[in-house]
Amino acid sequence: MDTLENEPEDLRYGKFIYDAITKLYNDNTEVNDPRIRELFFTEIYKMDDSEFFDFIENAINNELTPDQVRWAKNTMKDVESDLKKDDTGLEDLGENNFKKAIATGALALGLAGSPNTAKAQDKVPTPTTQQQDTTKTATATYTHPNENTARSQATVKARAALAMKLGKPEGSISTSVVDTKMYQLKDGKYECTVTIQLN
Repeated sequence: MDTLENEPEDLRYGKFIYDAITKLYNDNTEVNDPRIRELFFTEIYKMDDSEFFDFIENAINNELTPDQVRWAKNTMKDVESDLKKDDTGLEDLGENNFKKAIATGALALGLAGSPNTAKAQDKVPTPTTQQQDTTKTATATYTHPNENTARSQATVKARAALAMKLGKPEGSISTSVVDTKMYQLKDGKYECTVTIQLN
């Protein structure tokens, strides 16, 4: 539901859509992680209108094509794989790659002043230091070919990191985004770094 005018339609059909997608998720993965399900939902909502309507209609009627089921399974696996990575995004890196990743993070911090997506530069600026209560904040970075996916998954990862830091379930905390940095890498992918704080 994206506008108030669409709310009656959401009330009319939303439950059926949600139930159909939840069933698809439950039938095609053994991982019980609500973050994966929610990010999978996000990927479905990114489809163009005709593809979305066809997919949802088939899901509701339990008539998904083999290609649609294959796409769903692959998307779930991709999301699960991304979430299994360490929240710093530095898992399994050698020393040289670790230094490169630190430099990339510093570059992301240095580009914070740009209101729009910036192109990656060769020179890494020195990040500014801000005082904040680190026990109530978390930061995560995510890289993806789609700008919106990079932003949404970085936000989910930051929220999960904060919940883990606090030792609480994600659903029990209220958070807000305090900082978002987005820039486009040389390979065309988007890297987004999101910082959230406990409300």
